[in-house]
Amino acid sequence: MTQDIPAGDVLRAPKRSERLRQRAAWMYFVEEMTQSAIAEALGVGRVTVVRMLAEAKALGEVRIALSRGDAELGG
Repeated sequence: MTQDIPAGDVLRAPKRSERLRQRAAWMYFVEEMTQSAIAEALGVGRVTVVRMLAEAKALGEVRIALSRGDAELGG
Protein backbone atom coordinates (compact mmCIF):
# COMPACT_ATOMS: atom_id res chain seq x y z
CA MET A 1 0.00 0.00 0.00
CA THR A 2 1.45 3.37 -0.99
CA GLN A 3 0.57 6.79 0.28
CA ASP A 4 0.63 9.96 -1.73
CA ILE A 5 2.75 12.66 -0.17
CA PRO A 6 1.23 16.14 -0.37
CA ALA A 7 3.27 18.42 -2.62
CA GLY A 8 4.17 20.73 0.27
CA ASP A 9 5.59 17.81 2.26
CA VAL A 10 7.99 16.46 -0.34
CA LEU A 11 11.54 16.32 0.93
CA ARG A 12 13.85 18.41 -1.17
CA ALA A 13 17.44 19.49 -1.16
CA PRO A 14 17.95 23.00 0.17
CA LYS A 15 18.15 25.68 -2.50
CA ARG A 16 21.50 27.28 -3.11
CA SER A 17 20.31 30.47 -1.40
CA GLU A 18 19.27 28.48 1.69
CA ARG A 19 22.63 26.75 1.89
CA LEU A 20 24.45 30.04 1.39
CA ARG A 21 22.37 31.74 4.10
CA GLN A 22 22.94 28.89 6.55
CA ARG A 23 26.66 28.81 5.77
CA ALA A 24 26.89 32.56 6.35
CA ALA A 25 25.09 32.18 9.70
CA TRP A 26 27.43 29.35 10.72
CA MET A 27 30.50 31.37 9.78
CA TYR A 28 29.24 34.40 11.71
CA PHE A 29 27.82 32.87 14.87
CA VAL A 30 29.95 29.73 15.25
CA GLU A 31 33.21 30.52 13.52
CA GLU A 32 32.98 34.17 14.68
CA MET A 33 34.06 35.54 11.31
CA THR A 34 33.42 39.16 10.41
CA GLN A 35 30.74 40.03 7.90
CA SER A 36 33.41 41.31 5.53
CA ALA A 37 35.39 38.05 5.79
CA ILE A 38 32.23 36.04 5.15
CA ALA A 39 31.39 38.19 2.13
CA GLU A 40 34.85 37.60 0.70
CA ALA A 41 34.73 33.86 1.39
CA LEU A 42 31.29 33.45 -0.18
CA GLY A 43 31.85 35.85 -3.06
CA VAL A 44 29.01 38.21 -2.14
CA GLY A 45 28.79 41.76 -0.84
CA ARG A 46 28.83 42.59 2.87
CA VAL A 47 25.31 44.01 2.65
CA THR A 48 24.18 40.65 1.26
CA VAL A 49 25.71 38.94 4.30
CA VAL A 50 23.86 41.33 6.62
CA ARG A 51 20.60 40.52 4.84
CA MET A 52 21.24 36.76 4.94
CA LEU A 53 21.95 36.89 8.69
CA ALA A 54 18.76 38.87 9.33
CA GLU A 55 16.78 36.44 7.19
CA ALA A 56 18.26 33.43 9.01
CA LYS A 57 17.09 34.92 12.31
CA ALA A 58 13.65 35.77 10.94
CA LEU A 59 13.21 32.22 9.62
CA GLY A 60 14.21 30.70 12.96
CA GLU A 61 17.39 29.17 11.55
CA VAL A 62 19.31 31.20 14.12
CA ARG A 63 18.09 31.54 17.67
CA ILE A 64 19.86 33.53 20.33
CA ALA A 65 19.30 32.75 24.00
CA LEU A 66 20.71 34.17 27.19
CA SER A 67 21.32 31.66 29.93
CA ARG A 68 20.87 34.01 32.88
CA GLY A 69 20.61 37.64 33.88
CA ASP A 70 17.91 38.33 31.29
CA ALA A 71 15.93 40.60 33.61
CA GLU A 72 18.95 42.82 34.32
CA LEU A 73 19.41 43.61 30.63
CA GLY A 74 16.06 45.36 30.28
CA GLY A 75 17.62 48.74 31.03
